[in-house]
Amino acid sequence: MQRAFIVESNGKIEHLHLPSNVNSQATGINDEGTVVGFLQPTSSTSEGFIQEDGHTHLLNVPGSTFTQALGINNLGEVVGDYVDANGNTNGFIFDNGKYTTADVPGATQTTINGINDFGNIVGFDQTPDGVTHGFVGNPLYGLVKGADLNDLIPGLNSQSNANGGQGAGGGQNTFNHFGAADFVSLGFAPANILAHQN
Repeated sequence: MQRAFIVESNGKIEHLHLPSNVNSQATGINDEGTVVGFLQPTSSTSEGFIQEDGHTHLLNVPGSTFTQALGINNLGEVVGDYVDANGNTNGFIFDNGKYTTADVPGATQTTINGINDFGNIVGFDQTPDGVTHGFVGNPLYGLVKGADLNDLIPGLNSQSNANGGQGAGGGQNTFNHFGAADFVSLGFAPANILAHQN
């Protein structure tokens, strides 16, 4: 059994107080100390959670019995994945009480692991031939997959924002330089990335 925990600034490990479960993991924390993760009430079900100021809010994408919250930004936007009624793994963004599915077109599985304060997401997908690709992108502009990441984004700054070569000393966040033209087109319109909201 795994138990979700955080490490306090003094080095103390604190296990999270969560509803009854057989497994739990804390997978993300923002600057305000809001923690996200998932817990498994049974070995075959999962619920995402947000824990803020000691209060736990469960996340369950409608129609899913397996939801995992995997990342959160400082705006409170949560990302993760869920399994739908057909057994497919889909990425999601949870914002202001609404779930939005965000899948890579043509992929059989999509997982979103992180989101920064600009709404840029990172994750991975699997194609029908079983190949797994990493991606980074923004639902407004599109996605960049696989090897393109190494050429386009050499590093990350301390805020987990893409850094195109200018560090914090450069005085600006270079990810702001990327626009729609900088993202590789995968043959879909930006409106098609976000499939639906619940």
